Amino acid sequence: MKKFFFVIILCFTFLPSLFADEFDDVVASSSKSEKLFVFNPGVRFSFLGIEPSFSFDIKNLELELACVISTGFTGKEFGVAPSFAIGYNTNPFDRGAVATFGLEYMYLTSSYTNMIVKAVGGDDAEEQFPGIHGLGIYYKGAYKFNPTFGLLWKFQLPLLIYATKDGVSMNINITNMPGMLGCFIIGLSTTSIGVEFSF
Repeated sequence: MKKFFFVIILCFTFLPSLFADEFDDVVASSSKSEKLFVFNPGVRFSFLGIEPSFSFDIKNLELELACVISTGFTGKEFGVAPSFAIGYNTNPFDRGAVATFGLEYMYLTSSYTNMIVKAVGGDDAEEQFPGIHGLGIYYKGAYKFNPTFGLLWKFQLPLLIYATKDGVSMNINITNMPGMLGCFIIGLSTTSIGVEFSF
């Protein structure tokens, strides 16, 4: 049953690619760009922190590198959380609406997890926590006002969150109700808005 549920979600993630041509005809400008490659620097903001991003589009394939940077609630700590994503972009080169779907891997470094622990438990929290691995699906929506500038928002739903501390593994995933609720709440906290440029 768990495998079936996972396959359904995976299929749902890539379902929009079946309708990509029709979607492009509706939202893209009448003169289609003949570009094959574009570079997209940008920046997003969320509860996690500020997130500079750099993505490459080759045809409709999008590869993205990003890194959340945060100094916590007090500004006394510092943590980073790099991520890598691969997805399908319905309109990478022209103005108009854009939808991108895919898979994303994020690593919350130990500096980031300990920053969160100190924010919750106070400065007297001395226990050190390891980094956390996360794998999820994401949706990124955007509107390009012209081929070089657009506004965007992004939502990620974690499928698996994994960490190991003192030989003990921690595993949160969507195959059970508590795990699904936890992943959804974490997903809401990663929802971000920002800007993106295309060259």
